[in-house]
Amino acid sequence: MRYRIPCLLTAALALLAATARASAPSAPTAEAVLAHAEERFRSLHDYECMVDAEFRAGRRTDAGTSHFWYKSPRMLRLKVLRGRDRGSEVALDGEGSLRGHKGGLFKGVVARLKSTDQRLRTIRGDPITDLDWGAFYRKCRSRLAQPGATAVLAPRTDPRAPYEIVLSYTEEGRRMRALYRIDPSERVLVQADQWEGDVQVDHLVFREIRLNTGIQDRFFNL
Repeated sequence: MRYRIPCLLTAALALLAATARASAPSAPTAEAVLAHAEERFRSLHDYECMVDAEFRAGRRTDAGTSHFWYKSPRMLRLKVLRGRDRGSEVALDGEGSLRGHKGGLFKGVVARLKSTDQRLRTIRGDPITDLDWGAFYRKCRSRLAQPGATAVLAPRTDPRAPYEIVLSYTEEGRRMRALYRIDPSERVLVQADQWEGDVQVDHLVFREIRLNTGIQDRFFNL
């Protein structure tokens, strides 16, 4: 009988530990964080932000800063503030029409553009109209659907730090890696990087983000 109390105490402690493990919240997965971020994006009426971008294609590099506006379902406007084509603007309105103008002396000359226009592409050939967060989430899902693709969520020691998701995949026989940083409170994309092998080819930072400011449709009519 003298061993009964310790045995009961041990059993009680074991039960408490098991209950604590069962009730503890499970750690999120990379897929879950991406899904929540995309869900958040779809719930937005509009947003605007500054986009700092750097691109590399072979020995060529390009860097700049743009002011970017977006309104659901997919209206957007971009104005180049720094870098190549400074002062240029392009806008996609609610009817799907693209219009743009150059900076400087030609800023008053607005022209209708086609989505295939090379002037609307980065030095890597990607459309600058794919700067909205929805385009990044679509790319994520497409890449994760490829055979052998993986998504890993980096450990976080600070709950205020962004979630860091690393995607590894293959594209046209090349080993690729992408990193996405998601703000934990607003669940929005704040950084996107990409590597071909060991060479970083894309680096984008989204800052000064403003959500649901009430942008009107006419703002996207250049």
